[in-house]
Amino acid sequence: MIIIIILFAFYSVSAIAQDNSPGENESIKYTQELLKKLGNYSSGIDGQRGNMTNSAILKVKEGNGLLVNKDIDMDFRITLMFRYHFKWFYFIKSISF
Repeated sequence: MIIIIILFAFYSVSAIAQDNSPGENESIKYTQELLKKLGNYSSGIDGQRGNMTNSAILKVKEGNGLLVNKDIDMDFRITLMFRYHFKWFYFIKSISF
Protein backbone atom coordinates (compact mmCIF):
# COMPACT_ATOMS: atom_id res chain seq x y z
CA MET A 1 0.00 0.00 0.00
CA ILE A 2 2.78 2.43 0.89
CA ILE A 3 4.57 1.64 -2.36
CA ILE A 4 1.42 2.48 -4.32
CA ILE A 5 1.10 5.81 -2.49
CA ILE A 6 4.75 6.63 -3.11
CA LEU A 7 4.48 5.74 -6.81
CA PHE A 8 1.30 7.81 -7.14
CA ALA A 9 2.92 10.76 -5.38
CA PHE A 10 5.99 10.48 -7.64
CA TYR A 11 3.78 10.35 -10.74
CA SER A 12 1.81 13.36 -9.51
CA VAL A 13 4.97 15.32 -8.72
CA SER A 14 6.31 14.60 -12.19
CA ALA A 15 3.04 15.90 -13.65
CA ILE A 16 3.88 19.36 -12.33
CA ALA A 17 6.48 20.20 -14.94
CA GLN A 18 9.01 22.97 -14.67
CA ASP A 19 8.48 26.23 -16.52
CA ASN A 20 9.22 26.39 -20.25
CA SER A 21 8.69 22.67 -20.75
CA PRO A 22 6.21 21.02 -23.11
CA GLY A 23 2.73 20.94 -21.63
CA GLU A 24 3.43 23.89 -19.33
CA ASN A 25 -0.20 25.05 -19.39
CA GLU A 26 -1.42 21.62 -18.30
CA SER A 27 1.13 21.46 -15.50
CA ILE A 28 0.13 24.94 -14.33
CA LYS A 29 -3.53 23.85 -14.39
CA TYR A 30 -2.64 20.84 -12.26
CA THR A 31 -0.69 23.04 -9.85
CA GLN A 32 -3.63 25.46 -9.66
CA GLU A 33 -6.03 22.58 -8.95
CA LEU A 34 -3.90 21.34 -6.06
CA LEU A 35 -3.44 24.84 -4.68
CA LYS A 36 -7.22 25.33 -4.86
CA LYS A 37 -7.95 22.00 -3.13
CA LEU A 38 -5.56 22.99 -0.35
CA GLY A 39 -7.28 26.37 0.04
CA ASN A 40 -4.38 28.49 -1.20
CA TYR A 41 -5.87 29.55 -4.54
CA SER A 42 -9.31 30.98 -5.26
CA SER A 43 -9.09 32.09 -8.88
CA GLY A 44 -10.01 30.13 -12.00
CA ILE A 45 -8.11 27.13 -13.31
CA ASP A 46 -6.76 28.55 -16.56
CA GLY A 47 -3.20 27.26 -16.89
CA GLN A 48 -1.75 30.77 -16.81
CA ARG A 49 0.82 32.00 -14.27
CA GLY A 50 -0.86 35.20 -13.23
CA ASN A 51 -0.64 37.17 -10.00
CA MET A 52 -3.06 34.89 -8.14
CA THR A 53 -1.08 31.75 -9.05
CA ASN A 54 2.23 33.36 -8.12
CA SER A 55 0.76 34.63 -4.85
CA ALA A 56 -0.46 31.13 -3.97
CA ILE A 57 2.96 29.65 -4.79
CA LEU A 58 4.67 32.21 -2.57
CA LYS A 59 2.19 31.55 0.25
CA VAL A 60 2.79 27.79 0.17
CA LYS A 61 6.56 28.23 0.02
CA GLU A 62 6.62 30.71 2.88
CA GLY A 63 4.32 28.56 5.02
CA ASN A 64 6.48 25.48 4.54
CA GLY A 65 9.94 26.95 5.06
CA LEU A 66 10.98 26.82 1.41
CA LEU A 67 13.03 29.36 -0.50
CA VAL A 68 10.44 32.04 -1.26
CA ASN A 69 10.39 32.71 -5.00
CA LYS A 70 7.90 32.14 -7.85
CA ASP A 71 9.67 29.05 -9.21
CA ILE A 72 7.87 25.74 -9.35
CA ASP A 73 10.94 23.81 -8.24
CA MET A 74 11.27 20.26 -6.97
CA ASP A 75 10.98 21.26 -3.29
CA PHE A 76 7.72 23.08 -4.03
CA ARG A 77 6.32 20.20 -6.07
CA ILE A 78 7.13 17.62 -3.39
CA THR A 79 5.74 19.83 -0.62
CA LEU A 80 2.54 20.50 -2.56
CA MET A 81 1.98 16.82 -3.30
CA PHE A 82 2.60 15.70 0.27
CA ARG A 83 0.40 18.50 1.65
CA TYR A 84 -2.39 17.30 -0.66
CA HIS A 85 -2.01 13.52 -0.39
CA PHE A 86 -1.29 13.54 3.34
CA LYS A 87 -3.51 16.43 4.42
CA TRP A 88 -5.07 14.20 7.09
CA PHE A 89 -1.62 13.95 8.70
CA TYR A 90 -1.31 17.73 8.96
CA PHE A 91 -4.84 17.93 10.38
CA ILE A 92 -4.07 15.37 13.10
CA LYS A 93 -0.72 17.05 13.81
CA SER A 94 -2.50 20.39 14.34
CA ILE A 95 -4.83 19.02 17.02
CA SER A 96 -3.50 19.60 20.50
CA PHE A 97 -4.26 16.89 23.04
